[in-house]
Amino acid sequence: MAGIVGSSLITAVPLKSGFILTCSYEFGDQKRIDFEMDLLNPGKEAYDRVIASQATLGATVEPVNLGDVAAVTERSGDVSLYMVVNGWYAVLYGYGIEWQTVIDIGRLLTDRVIAFTPASLGDLVPTPVPQPGTLIGMEVMIEAPEEMAGVTTLESLKIVSIAGFAMCSSTPLADPFIVTFIAPPGQDPPTPVGSFSLVVNGGVTVNQPTPARIDVGLGRSDAAEMRGGEGTVVVAVDGKSGTFEAGQIKGRWTCTVSE
Repeated sequence: MAGIVGSSLITAVPLKSGFILTCSYEFGDQKRIDFEMDLLNPGKEAYDRVIASQATLGATVEPVNLGDVAAVTERSGDVSLYMVVNGWYAVLYGYGIEWQTVIDIGRLLTDRVIAFTPASLGDLVPTPVPQPGTLIGMEVMIEAPEEMAGVTTLESLKIVSIAGFAMCSSTPLADPFIVTFIAPPGQDPPTPVGSFSLVVNGGVTVNQPTPARIDVGLGRSDAAEMRGGEGTVVVAVDGKSGTFEAGQIKGRWTCTVSE
């Protein structure tokens, strides 16, 4: 994958929550690929819902010759590739990466995924105890400015298998250190903020101000007004909480992962 992107892979953070499998790949030059796969719904069924939603939102959907069926959208330079591969629905979100590169990465899946086999809901329900390291709680509080103020929780985001995303680094040793969420598109977020991203490259020093990139999207995640920029974070010793500041934007976060 690094060869396709043209930048070195810094880290890959795989997660599984309920019926959605995700992985975030961080590369050099501030490039990122987020991957999601629906583990429950038949691929074409999930794909058709998403594409219909994108069309309703006025997005330009361009078909792509990939897998069973695929299409790409682009907004402000960020690319989303929606696809059905061997019966599974998956999506790639590319940040700072050209759309053709995202498509090339999508092609890697075409011969690496076994055929989708429908199963009963009872077969797929996760065990009561999440796998260690699974994100089970998040609270991001924007304290200022007033128009962004509010508390977003993992529960309030109502992330489903085909919409929305959240992840937290859970150790100060993570490089890059990431706290981010994207509310499901096409609907009002639980607070004025529809997307949030905090990224520290090069490691953090606990209990000390560390340079960070902080981006906050005001409004719906698919039509957000982006604010933020370079700022600082102070990460607690456990790596699961801290404070952030970038210009007028100030706040704090807490994340909980299963042990």
